Amino acid sequence: METKYKVLRLVATLYKILAWIFLVAGILGLPGAVIYGVVMGGQTETMAWWVMTGLGVGVGSMLAGVILYVLFMGMGQFIYVFLDIEDNTRKTYLLLETKSAIVEQEV
Repeated sequence: METKYKVLRLVATLYKILAWIFLVAGILGLPGAVIYGVVMGGQTETMAWWVMTGLGVGVGSMLAGVILYVLFMGMGQFIYVFLDIEDNTRKTYLLLETKSAIVEQEV
């Protein structure tokens, strides 16, 4: 059978790729933000504040990455589910059409 809805499959795949990119970026944001906090704090009296700010931003980045991963992966899977439902419905229709043609020939 021919593959239908090629653009929709492309969109679903792009959602899944973006989901992985967001997850990796969110996870890498944690050490990056902490390092940024340490560098910005230097040897000053506000170093602890900068490190805690970096840690907070890093945890927020990681949380946002995980949330975006779930949303984008879910959207990609959602599209694939509808494509599978369409494909199964079409196969069932063709099978029933073939069966009814055989029954009509016998009668």
